[in-house]
Amino acid sequence: MEIDILMERDLPFINEIINMPQVRRFFNFIPPLAFQQTKKWFKEVIEKRRKKQGECFIVRIDDKTVGWCYGFLNVKIERKFFSILKPYLKKINRKHLGYLAAIVVNPNYSGKGIGSILLDRLHKYLKSIGAKAIWLGVNSDNISAKKFYEKFEYKLIGCVKDFKTRGDDIKVNQDIYLKYFS
Repeated sequence: MEIDILMERDLPFINEIINMPQVRRFFNFIPPLAFQQTKKWFKEVIEKRRKKQGECFIVRIDDKTVGWCYGFLNVKIERKFFSILKPYLKKINRKHLGYLAAIVVNPNYSGKGIGSILLDRLHKYLKSIGAKAIWLGVNSDNISAKKFYEKFEYKLIGCVKDFKTRGDDIKVNQDIYLKYFS
């Protein structure tokens, strides 16, 4: 097993995993990703990396990417989320708040500790660039993910009902979790 930062050679695997039916059910609020969209996202990751504001860590097994975790610092927070986070930001400056954008593991490799390795690496990275806490949103019906985050001492602080991320009628409930770094 190899842990690394995202490279362009990982993109075909990323695109394959994000479009797997077992993964899509939790990303149903975005359309299936064409490879060009994955490449556009990669450019955003590179820009965050260049500014030392974020990173995407990956795990490769036998030279095949099997999971990734993407997070960054000082993200613009939508009003729906900010109203839930605001009471917790009294302890820290908003610019020291990290955001976990995604953690995804190929379902064929689930249960092997890959998600834990990735999340631990992201936590260390974000702390190294000044994060004092990290937040995330997860589909309310994604019970396994919620249990995973709670294992890492994330606390449920609220829920955004009927969250809509694109211009169609798909709405999801997003549970908001927060973790302070010690």
